[in-house]
Amino acid sequence: MSDFSNRIQTLAVRWNAGLAEQVVQQIAARFWAAEGRPDAELLDQAERMRRLLKQQLARTSVPAEQIRLLATSYNLEQGLARRDVALSLAKNLRHLAERKTDVLHQARAAFLLADAWYLVGALPFSIDWSKRGFGEAKPLEMRGQGGRPYRVLYAEQEANLALRLALQGGMYAQAVRLIDDALNRYQALNDTAGQSSMLGVLAEIHMLQGRWAESVDAARRSLQVADPLPDKARTAHALWAGARSAARLGNLETARAWAMQARTISRQDDLPALTGAYLAEATMAVLTGDPSGAIPAADRAVALANAWNADILRHWAMLERSWIRMAAGQIDLDEMRTTVAAFAKSGAGTLEAEAWYALHHALESTGQPSQAEYNKAQEQFERLKMDWHAAKASSNETLLIRVG
Repeated sequence: MSDFSNRIQTLAVRWNAGLAEQVVQQIAARFWAAEGRPDAELLDQAERMRRLLKQQLARTSVPAEQIRLLATSYNLEQGLARRDVALSLAKNLRHLAERKTDVLHQARAAFLLADAWYLVGALPFSIDWSKRGFGEAKPLEMRGQGGRPYRVLYAEQEANLALRLALQGGMYAQAVRLIDDALNRYQALNDTAGQSSMLGVLAEIHMLQGRWAESVDAARRSLQVADPLPDKARTAHALWAGARSAARLGNLETARAWAMQARTISRQDDLPALTGAYLAEATMAVLTGDPSGAIPAADRAVALANAWNADILRHWAMLERSWIRMAAGQIDLDEMRTTVAAFAKSGAGTLEAEAWYALHHALESTGQPSQAEYNKAQEQFERLKMDWHAAKASSNETLLIRVG
């Protein structure tokens, strides 16, 4: 840690905004390399960095500098999985941007606040702030202002909004249109890595809707686009979503290969991709008739999601593990009820519908009344146009059935 400590000491003597951002990135990288279990020395260095940022903020009255410092502080707290603290900083940043800066800064602040709300599990607020950001950003985009970095930001935020709409449910077509627009932007920029990432998000959107074939197709396209690239980490989300979807279609060879690749190439700071990779492996094990063997992978996924400390990911991993445990004859009704309540609170409608259906099957298997839970799940499947799920529910089939 000597070089790391020296950098912080340098900042204490002579502030440099670029170096400060590098140090924050380094802190986050080491935090995630430890999977959210840092040693005391790293936490001490993070606290030193936190104090330096506060001191520097108190010394400047220039709005642009204040916003940059708040953004660096925000990145530090998100990099340490302190989601509530980061949300507070994002609110302060947006308030400052509204009072003292231009429309471009305001739009960026709105997008930042949308991300912060998403990470604390508040989808409606996140979606609202995304839309507000686009409302402010659209005139700039139409005039071609901001250059390449701004166009990349615009495309990234379209993907973020698309995935959040897919989680909320009922806006599948709008989510797909947003991804198509983001893809066109990356194509115009000749950004192959960006195109591959967008197709990975599209694979996740199709997966959430139960459109398995479309999900597999989007994953294949992501891999094809990324094939010439030396860094394949951008394909991790496409791989795990595609693996889960391929397994549902009975294409177990592809599912197994993609799940293993997703786990191999996921960056240490991309715990959501690692979570998805382990869950894809666990799902595949159940579908091939080994539910007990799937539990360690599911437990590992939940542990990673807990480390990431984002409510929707945590409870989604718990939901998937509930199906797997049920297949192995292990049921935790309290955890399943907690999962249903969490999705209802967060606004993640597609996951809430599946959680109600899982709870119905768990209650039914233990001889308890479950009609109310079944009715709730079926109503939501139909309302959100989750046709595959609704068909399964109509015949009261579990969502994990051995296929080979």
